[in-house]
Amino acid sequence: MTRIPSLKAPIKLLLTGERGAGKSTIVRKLREKLQLPPAGFLTLPTQSPRGFEIVDLACGGRAPIGIFNPAGELEPCASGFESVGFQALENARHLKAKLLIMDELGFLELGAPGFKASVLRALGDFPLILGVIKLRDNPFLREIKQICGLEIVEINPGNREEVLSRLQEYFRVSNNYGADNLKLNI
Repeated sequence: MTRIPSLKAPIKLLLTGERGAGKSTIVRKLREKLQLPPAGFLTLPTQSPRGFEIVDLACGGRAPIGIFNPAGELEPCASGFESVGFQALENARHLKAKLLIMDELGFLELGAPGFKASVLRALGDFPLILGVIKLRDNPFLREIKQICGLEIVEINPGNREEVLSRLQEYFRVSNNYGADNLKLNI
């Protein structure tokens, strides 16, 4: 059983777990329920070219962040992070967003120093964060995991519905995202 720590509003929460565990689905469902102005970014699969893109939630800007080569290997496109990804975080700051979404942080951005610095700054600056972090190890992800006040919860098929339910309750109880305390132990 995964334990969700006792969370005090505002929270900085990153979900992790294996591919297909439901991390991004939880983020999407919470975004839909909260009905807040969107701020931050999503990474989504693309078909042509086959790979992934980053999407700025505030303005809809898009750019490729990884493209599969003919051998089937995913090649990073740092320029997408440095342009649209960086701008997504700047837009969230400019909008004074109540909730920052970062879905997802992983390995493709390793060659994007401006974006990585902006992510680290955002993790310190924004009081309310919901994101996804790959279940991998690299220097950037280790640096993220060392940030004080950041909670990381592992999602799996056995706990994802309960985690979603507890997080929905957290946001419902916190009303304007200022609840004193809600224990989320799973």
